[in-house]
Amino acid sequence: MQVRLTESRERLPLGRDEWNALVARNPTNTAFQTFEWFDTWWAAFGSRHRLHLLTVHDGPQVIGIAPLMRVREPLGLRQLELVGMPNADYLDLIAPVRREEVLPALCRFLHAERASWDMIVLRNLPERSPTAGEFGAHFRSLGLGVMDRERQPCPVVLLHGQGAATQRILERYSFRRRVRRLEQRGPVRFRVLDSPEEIDAALPAFFEQHVQRWEATSDPSPFTDPAFRAWYRALAQAAQAAGWLHFSVLECGSRPAAFHFGFRYGGTLSWYKPSFDWEFHRESPGTVLIMHLIQDAQTRGLAELDFSSGLEPFKLRYANSQSFNLNLRVFARPLLYRVFVTGEFWRAVARRGWHWLRPRPRQ
Repeated sequence: MQVRLTESRERLPLGRDEWNALVARNPTNTAFQTFEWFDTWWAAFGSRHRLHLLTVHDGPQVIGIAPLMRVREPLGLRQLELVGMPNADYLDLIAPVRREEVLPALCRFLHAERASWDMIVLRNLPERSPTAGEFGAHFRSLGLGVMDRERQPCPVVLLHGQGAATQRILERYSFRRRVRRLEQRGPVRFRVLDSPEEIDAALPAFFEQHVQRWEATSDPSPFTDPAFRAWYRALAQAAQAAGWLHFSVLECGSRPAAFHFGFRYGGTLSWYKPSFDWEFHRESPGTVLIMHLIQDAQTRGLAELDFSSGLEPFKLRYANSQSFNLNLRVFARPLLYRVFVTGEFWRAVARRGWHWLRPRPRQ
């Protein structure tokens, strides 16, 4: 068994089919592990980073992938992160077989080259994946400091076997009232765009709608970046060809009131990038869009609508379950580990102090 380092996209030791065959058997099998995601993201943003992709080989066969990249943080720390951050909701190593050999081999390789990195930061690891526990244990056994305390909730609308409960969600007054208000502006229609021609024609309107929605806020749309638009075009093309793109539009009259760019993969409809026309904001087209996405997922026999990471209020309003993402940090040197542990301690003290000292409303 050998671990090999690849630092150029053009020299990958495996192709799309071999990559995706490993993903299909991986504990974490989402759109964000696919070759299509890796390839289009790296084509758009790879010039801003350095590829550090590790593959584990058993003779001529690749049996494990650690799709890492080198990232230089503002403080000057040299980090290794999984390709796709910060745009991927679920990230993981790809090691579906012989993990008891593959993960130690990866850890030993990374440990041997620790003079070239300061931290390994694996973000958005699903809690159902064994990676955080296994990777952390292997690095601890090699004498390195590990932190794994960060947890991010991921709300979900479970659909499989939840017919009555789903129907109660869809019949809520909050949905019906907003549908009626939107229908007063014109006929309402929800469509999933299936053909490459429809998708290409709709993407510019989606980009502009998202830019206009966020331009007056402190968090401008990422679609102001031409590279981000180019990535979405390439991702839409690759995902549509692979059969897992779910790009939908909610129309009111002759205008798109809202869009949703997401994925239909592995029995799950994944909430990813929504937008809505601000001129319809009083009618809450985003809420109406969620209703149609739940209906569409239910009609297609999907198991869930996954709202992914984040506790935005609208997610909690409709989710009936949640999972968690974990973040794992590995430190190359003891001093850096102690600095982070100390910082985490004082942040926890500050949070507890604010909890007790913050003003409370009178009863």
